[in-house]
Amino acid sequence: MASYVGKTPARQGIVADNTITSSQIVDNTISTSDILDSTITGSDLASNIVINTTGSITSGALTVDTNTLHVDSTNNRVGIGTTTPTTALEIYNASGIKTGNVSGTGIFKADGGSTQIGSFSNHKFYLLTNNTVRAAIDTSGNLGIGTTSPTQKLTVYSSSSAQIHLNTVNPAIRFSSDTAGNSNSTRAFIGYATNNSAFMTGSTVGDLVISSNSTDSILLGTPSGKTVEVTGSGVDITGDVGICNNLTVAGALTACGLSYPTADGTSGQVIQTDGAGNLTFATASGGGGDVVDDTTPQLGGNLDLNSFDITGTNICIDASGCLGIGNQAAPTSSYNIDIAASGTHGNIRLQRANVSSQYMLIGVSDGSRHDIQVYGDKTLRIMNRATTQDLGIEFWTNSTCKMKIDGLGNIYLGSPQYTPNNVINSTNTCTGMVFECGGYIGVSTNSECALILNRRTSDGDIAQFRKDGTAVGSIGAISGTLFIGTGDTGIRFNDGGDNIFAFDTSTSLTRDNAVDLGASGGRWKDLYLGGGLYVGGTGSANLLDDYEEGTWTPVYLGTSSSPTITYDSSTHGVYNKVGNVVFARGYIKTDSVSGGAGGLKLGGFPFFFTSQVGGATVLIQSIFSWGTAPAFTVNDPISDMVNFYDSSGNILTISALATGSNSNEMTFLAVYQI
Repeated sequence: MASYVGKTPARQGIVADNTITSSQIVDNTISTSDILDSTITGSDLASNIVINTTGSITSGALTVDTNTLHVDSTNNRVGIGTTTPTTALEIYNASGIKTGNVSGTGIFKADGGSTQIGSFSNHKFYLLTNNTVRAAIDTSGNLGIGTTSPTQKLTVYSSSSAQIHLNTVNPAIRFSSDTAGNSNSTRAFIGYATNNSAFMTGSTVGDLVISSNSTDSILLGTPSGKTVEVTGSGVDITGDVGICNNLTVAGALTACGLSYPTADGTSGQVIQTDGAGNLTFATASGGGGDVVDDTTPQLGGNLDLNSFDITGTNICIDASGCLGIGNQAAPTSSYNIDIAASGTHGNIRLQRANVSSQYMLIGVSDGSRHDIQVYGDKTLRIMNRATTQDLGIEFWTNSTCKMKIDGLGNIYLGSPQYTPNNVINSTNTCTGMVFECGGYIGVSTNSECALILNRRTSDGDIAQFRKDGTAVGSIGAISGTLFIGTGDTGIRFNDGGDNIFAFDTSTSLTRDNAVDLGASGGRWKDLYLGGGLYVGGTGSANLLDDYEEGTWTPVYLGTSSSPTITYDSSTHGVYNKVGNVVFARGYIKTDSVSGGAGGLKLGGFPFFFTSQVGGATVLIQSIFSWGTAPAFTVNDPISDMVNFYDSSGNILTISALATGSNSNEMTFLAVYQI
């Protein structure tokens, strides 16, 4: 038989026969007050228990809530989310393991599609060995090896040496702009060849190979510019080149400023070819028709060439590399190419080979202009291959840039240093226009009109607005006035008549009684009028010229003398005035009445109505606690008050008022014209 442990057997308590069920624990709580000695010991319960949501207890492994927690005592394993752990600790949950504190959390999980480990909050992720951080991934996704503060996608740091060791067949670093990196047109290599022809045709084992695709170049240089450019067709070297041994060139060699050691030549000699590809020094030959003037040529001096077929015109290249063409003795040294011609124009003519009708002139006129002219019905193209926004093509006058086309295709007039958004920014100080290539136009002026649109001769649209090519509205002019709208719904501004009225933009006709102001689901909020409102017609009888609402205080008065009255605080009145009709509602109650003489009147009405026939019509809605209760009122013919009468038609006097508190209570409505 079970022995109960607890103070109240009626609650079923906790039994000591190693069985605890939900029916035995009424409120699903085990408290110390239910266990006499406040302790559950091995002698009270079995050494292993299983607790689940059904409330049954059995001996064996420990299981909490079916598979939330399971302890396999046979194999010494723990399962979370599974009752069949296969390792010392197995967690079966797509949410994974999260650990941390208020400063941050980390997570490890496998959701069937991927395995994830890292920081769950906005913090760095570290990899450690020997309790020392060896690698780190920051919150931007940068990976650092040897540093916890990487500045690039991969940063490697070591105080002694930093190396990336690739040990494989043809190890290489590949650069690619496409996601997979499999397209030859979007990748490049730096690699070590372990096979012949690795990475490129002709490479041998042991070569360090730098390779790009077939169309791009390989550049060597400094931040200030390229020094060596390797393309599919050759090598382009900018700057001086020193060659200590033989130079073998399989193709053509083009050199600008090729020089030999001065000791190999003598004064007055020039460099020439021997016909076999060799360059040698020789004394220049002279005579009629020679293109080389042998009177001055020397290494380090000037080289003067007579014109081939323009008599009296010279070509001169001076010692600084400046080229002079024209009728001057030497080029101006501040210009690399200096052209001066006699006559009214000095032009540079660029002509397509063997097509005399297609050419371009760049000319300097002796008149008021300088020209760039294109002949042959061809497009003139001015190109800057810059792709960044701040670079482009600029047009200057008087040492100031007045127009610019930036690298994105935007056009600026007036203040080209500003971006499209800055032109309309509230803090900008620029004046000018921006035509953004995406369709945006910005205009900014200083104390003057920003946009003038002028339509000449006929009436009609001045500006038309379209959506997907279809007109949706317009602004135009008719008879010297402005209209705006779409289709048959518009408004016209008539300054001659000081009015605005409905207008059909498609027919240019006025629309009468056809256009609504607002809609059931699109109402205007407030309407401010200084004049009247014509409702239902245009005559004077349709004019609503006034509306007012407010509060007033009703009072009891006497014809001879008014009584002294203390009114209850609830006494009040409100009114609405529509045109010349007043609706005045009132509530009045007294707490004390004394004195007064003559007939009893009701007064205090807003607005005077004595001049109106019939005066005020007063509807008494309720009366309480009177001495003699009034039945109706009649307008006083000489004041803006009404007289009280009893049911017999007798006028009431002051004595009809009760003198106590909470007396003479009345609710009423008065309607009258003013």
